[in-house]
Amino acid sequence: MQRLRDALYGVREDIRRLTGVVFWITIGSLGTMYMVAPEAPLTAKLLPLEVGLLVGMGLVYVSQDIRREPYPRILGVDQEELL
Repeated sequence: MQRLRDALYGVREDIRRLTGVVFWITIGSLGTMYMVAPEAPLTAKLLPLEVGLLVGMGLVYVSQDIRREPYPRILGVDQEELL
């Protein structure tokens, strides 16, 4: 059971990091579109997609923070075991 918990904790951290990177890439893309061509039809078509991505990534990021363990594991030892 502990091995499964360790594996899932690593996956959650990877998803959290990836979400953060994609979030900033999306912010940059959205800003660039509006600086270069705010009136372009492509900008109007991509706006709902970009906003949806930002909202979705924000929800994933927040949900990962809520489910984070109260005592993070350090070097494979539970903090609760040390107490």
